[in-house]
Amino acid sequence: PAPPYYQGRYSNGILWNEYLYGSFARFTPTPPHPNGGNVNYAFGGARTDTLVPFPPGLPAQIGTFATTGGRFAPEDRATIWAGANDIF
Repeated sequence: PAPPYYQGRYSNGILWNEYLYGSFARFTPTPPHPNGGNVNYAFGGARTDTLVPFPPGLPAQIGTFATTGGRFAPEDRATIWAGANDIF
């Protein structure tokens, strides 16, 4: 659909990983994440490389995770989905 998108995302509803893990909190770059819960580092239109500065590619997204705490607890689940925008 045309903007505005669902909760500011490129979607008309919740995302597939929210069906698995629950809704996402808005990312606040202050460790530990004060919003708790699920955190989404993804950017619509991102690629798996660093050839363009925006949107941040997968290496930059992983770097943001690493520089803002970058740890998983034993009960955490992580999902990485990338590559389709490289084809497009």
